[in-house]
Amino acid sequence: MAESITPISIRGRYLWKGKDRFIINGVVYQPHEHTGSGSCFSQDPLTDERLEELERSIPLLRELGINTLFVPYVNADKNHDAAMEMLAEAGIYVLSCVLNHSEMKHMRNVRMESSEVAQGMLQLFRRIDCLAAYRNTLGLFVGEEFINSAPDTAAAPVIRALTRAVKRYMALAARVAGRRVLPVGYKAASVREFTRLQYEYFAAGDEAEAIDFYAFDCYDWTGKSSMSISGYKHLLRMFRDAHIPVFFSEYGANAGVGARLFQETRSILSRDMTDTFSGGIVYEFFEGSNRYGLVRENAEGGSLQRLQDFKNLRASVQACEHVQHVTAPPTAAEGEKNVVVPRKPEMPALSARWRAKPKIPECPLDWDEVRNQIEDAEWVDVARDILDLQIEELAEGSVWGRFQIDSTGQRTE
Repeated sequence: MAESITPISIRGRYLWKGKDRFIINGVVYQPHEHTGSGSCFSQDPLTDERLEELERSIPLLRELGINTLFVPYVNADKNHDAAMEMLAEAGIYVLSCVLNHSEMKHMRNVRMESSEVAQGMLQLFRRIDCLAAYRNTLGLFVGEEFINSAPDTAAAPVIRALTRAVKRYMALAARVAGRRVLPVGYKAASVREFTRLQYEYFAAGDEAEAIDFYAFDCYDWTGKSSMSISGYKHLLRMFRDAHIPVFFSEYGANAGVGARLFQETRSILSRDMTDTFSGGIVYEFFEGSNRYGLVRENAEGGSLQRLQDFKNLRASVQACEHVQHVTAPPTAAEGEKNVVVPRKPEMPALSARWRAKPKIPECPLDWDEVRNQIEDAEWVDVARDILDLQIEELAEGSVWGRFQIDSTGQRTE
């Protein structure tokens, strides 16, 4: 691993690369091969089998000034050393998921306390270990796009419980085996009704079960727009008191009438927004059926063709070169007036719109046994012996189907 790359850390409400602010200029990086089910679940773009594709991509990523890839899924059974080394040498960090979007849909019906879920966590911990090995892993989303409606909010305690288990495991692995502790965040869907409420719920309370950073999809800026028309000014007000890093996990609305202009990139990377937010991630690098791609893979020779979206994004990023030198804004302690002091939020009150209760499910894991497995360096073997199933297969089995969460937040068999 390239030792020259500095791991990203969190201090206060900002991401830091050493002594410098780190502003995410990222892109969603995922393949679009068609499988029999149409799912991208098993497609990991950072495996050895895809090194040629990554090698072709890196010069174009650097051309766009990309410093972060969001890779929704990594396969813990595969080796990622070569890919992560190539990215580290290019100064590029990786964000990924403990549970990705395909897996999250099953979590609304999970009995967190069950023994089968404890077995399922072995797979999650293997994924964490896989990514914690690299200095250029920026962090992990414990979940993504889980809440899309009021009934979904009743299952939010499951995500807090999963956050607690992930953080406890990483702390234990750090003490026992010296493994890296990664920042843990949450990626919210582009449903503005729940954007602030999810931040409040997942970031509030005990640090042992609270997220370290928060991100949300934002497609509010379409074509030629402005901070006011797009609602970006409203988002600035919404998060001006955030106490942890907040950024856009996806952006780049496609109006379907030609190439995207990426005017919003100039605002996202401007000082007006970086005082509050820590950048954003464009959707997406490879062209798929939804036509949100920046590049297209040519059938002959496998080369990558720059699309007009790519060229427009490049122009906007180049107009924001100052972003490399963004500093933290002055504070009230430094004599600055009218400064909003970041504060940890309170849990949102129960209502017809928000149905998540503060209490979260108990964890089914035997932590003494987990510690023994880490000490004996048998974690991966144990996981493979117990589970020959992927999380998706487990989710579709009897474990996840045993109960539902009704509109009052109660479990029903």
